[in-house]
Amino acid sequence: MIGGIELGGTKCIAAIAKTPNSIIDSIRIPTSSPNETLSHISDFFTGYKINSLGVATFGPVCLDSFSEKYGTILSDTKKDWLGTNVLSTFKQQYSIPMAVETDVNASAIAEFEYGSGKKFNSLVYLTVGTGIGGGAVINGQPLHGNSHPEMGHIIVDEENEGICRIHTNCLEGLASGPAIEKRWQTPPHKLPPDHEAWVLEAKYLARGISSIIYLLSPEIIVIGGGVMKQLQLFEMIKTHTSKLLNCFVPLPQISPPKLEDYSGVTGALKIAHSLI
Repeated sequence: MIGGIELGGTKCIAAIAKTPNSIIDSIRIPTSSPNETLSHISDFFTGYKINSLGVATFGPVCLDSFSEKYGTILSDTKKDWLGTNVLSTFKQQYSIPMAVETDVNASAIAEFEYGSGKKFNSLVYLTVGTGIGGGAVINGQPLHGNSHPEMGHIIVDEENEGICRIHTNCLEGLASGPAIEKRWQTPPHKLPPDHEAWVLEAKYLARGISSIIYLLSPEIIVIGGGVMKQLQLFEMIKTHTSKLLNCFVPLPQISPPKLEDYSGVTGALKIAHSLI
């Protein structure tokens, strides 16, 4: 059996499976302190014998497997997690192959292999929730480079300030769930579908997505996360993105994740499966 973990900004999912897309058992817990969160997940795995483990985590995180910092959170974007090695707890528990990927790259892998992107050669996955992040699979391979993609920090507005501590006016700072709540003084899930908030949200997301299209030219963009439970956003995003592209390049398919809330952990399981 294989184990997979998705460490998200708000919640974590851990799963056991025989193959990546056939989960046998799973748990979902809130993301709290590193010790509490990783201990809960470790306890879940105690009852199983797993042969490999994949961890999909929020970032920035070190993905250089030759570095002594491999698996270490490199920023304090999540309180108390700076410097935490997300593999260390499980290395004490198991002597098995383990690998780390970003949560959004893992989601991209899962949707590419088993979800909305099965028919395509290139895919971008965006999550719009507590934060905004993006991962990509190009010609079947997750996108890496000097680090890993941080698509949520594309600058989308030079005039208005948002909530991101790093850039203020990036996509995450202006279009994440907490940014919407601060602007309208109401949690996003309580805003009605015809609220003006969603027009502005679609415009901000379209600005970020149009930049991604120009840079990576993906055949499909899959958008998940809690904010995207407002399904009316998809057509609005397509409309505004199309206007920004202005027929210069084709608009790719823009879709919700077929794997819904399990894209990240399924990607982690896929990574675990590749290790054996």
